Amino acid sequence: FEDFNVLNPVTTSNLMRTDIKETQNGYSLSVELPGFKKEDVKVSLEDGYLTIEAHTSKNSETKDQGTKYIRK
Repeated sequence: FEDFNVLNPVTTSNLMRTDIKETQNGYSLSVELPGFKKEDVKVSLEDGYLTIEAHTSKNSETKDQGTKYIRK
């Protein structure tokens, strides 16, 4: 976990809020993914790398017509 620079917000702004606990049998992870359903999330472990992907298809219609989002 030394590769994560938690003090630099520039490098961590795209990281998901994650809690990692060590247990007797391994590790337990809790990841916040607001706006995603469980079936939208794919978790894989390959060559020692844990990858968490979340995809969703949002409708192009929005309730806030005329609102310009900077980041959503």
